[in-house]
Amino acid sequence: MTSLTKSVDRWHQQQGVSDPEQLLSYCEYILSKITEIRLRIDYVPRVANISEDEFITLMSDPSPPQKLPELTAKEETFEVQRRKLVKLNTALKNLDWMCLVSDPRFLKKADKN
Repeated sequence: MTSLTKSVDRWHQQQGVSDPEQLLSYCEYILSKITEIRLRIDYVPRVANISEDEFITLMSDPSPPQKLPELTAKEETFEVQRRKLVKLNTALKNLDWMCLVSDPRFLKKADKN
């Protein structure tokens, strides 16, 4: 999507024409991404410190830690949704690439010699 918007921006600069609605939506998109980055930077994860005795008891137990059934269900749901997002992302990138490749504005001109 970003390469498509970059090509659209270049096209508008070459044409000298700008659509205010499109520029406004592009600015809103950029501001939302900046906000998302800022939230990720400001996020401080909570670290649960355990005592020495708890650590020793955890390490002395040879069995793997037991997961709650709710946690297992959430992990499975997360994995299914992650795979779906990866497929959608791949399809969108493929569509973006096809749009850029098939756009006649970006085709190389044949030399007439």
